[in-house]
Amino acid sequence: MKKPLLSIVSLFLTLTLWAQAKIEFEKSLHDFGSFPEAQATAECIFKFKNTGNAPLLIVKAKATCGCTVPEYSKAPIAPGASGEIRVTYSAVGRPGAFNKSIKITTNATPADYSLTIKGNVIGEPDRSEYKYYINGLYLKTISPDMGKITKGAKKSISLDSWNGTDRMLTITVSNVADYMQVRVLPNILKPGEKGKIEITYDSKLSNNWGTQVDEFLITSERPNSRTTNKKITVNSFIAEDFSKQGSKIPVAEFEKVLVNFGEIAGINVAQQSVTLSNKGKGTLIVRNISSSSSVVNAKIAKGEIKADGSSTLSISINPVKSKSRIVNEIITIVTNDPKNPEIKVQVTATLK
Repeated sequence: MKKPLLSIVSLFLTLTLWAQAKIEFEKSLHDFGSFPEAQATAECIFKFKNTGNAPLLIVKAKATCGCTVPEYSKAPIAPGASGEIRVTYSAVGRPGAFNKSIKITTNATPADYSLTIKGNVIGEPDRSEYKYYINGLYLKTISPDMGKITKGAKKSISLDSWNGTDRMLTITVSNVADYMQVRVLPNILKPGEKGKIEITYDSKLSNNWGTQVDEFLITSERPNSRTTNKKITVNSFIAEDFSKQGSKIPVAEFEKVLVNFGEIAGINVAQQSVTLSNKGKGTLIVRNISSSSSVVNAKIAKGEIKADGSSTLSISINPVKSKSRIVNEIITIVTNDPKNPEIKVQVTATLK
């Protein structure tokens, strides 16, 4: 009678040892990539299956820090059935890269299993630095200064940008001058991502001299929002390469830099002339003449003045174009005089 009893006990133990739960995850690592701190939290799901022949129980799931919270069902998972563990990472106050582990304890063999999450939280920049807003795109400035650019040279500057929204931004530029190149890096900004707008000025392709003001449009587009653009104003000064002059240096000298027309009656154009002399040893070249208003116009009789020579600058005032009785404008003359490359002539008048 003992042999059958021993056989039954042995069979029971064999069946008990053979019946085991087994957990298999689809993946053990989830990479969130980069996301903004403003998103607050990031969630992912680790899916698994019980590939054993006994019910699977998740006994415990614990992360390495309180910033990571795993959630799971405490109900048994039948053989062949699937389940999931949801993991939430809190990004608030935690900018930078992270790598966290979650230890899973089950009734399976082996009992312990490790999951990992990683990513990079993009900290929110100081909003006081990004003063200009274009439909979710923040810029530190909309009037960059490129400073001096020697004629024939290239110069580049970059503007810092930032996507301050929770949606993708598509950035484009238009109305760019032929001698300028504007690149948006990247042209699609992820939520919270920082970027740059790179501006390159090729003075070899430009006929400009002296103080320059160039403009282009930047457009920001995001889903379910109206497209908006803003004007970007680029300031620069195109300067002579004075190193090529050697010892023959021109010296520009104006007869006067304040030209007062006095009272102008009626609507007829009034004119005056000023003498520009070259007191140097090299040829004086007038590179550019510009006026601060269309009311005042100026032109030079000779654009190149030899040593000890002179030329006449003709100045005119058109009363019809003035919206005020007082005329107070500036004419700017750009020359190749290294000591005085940009000469300002003030023009005043009273209109009756």
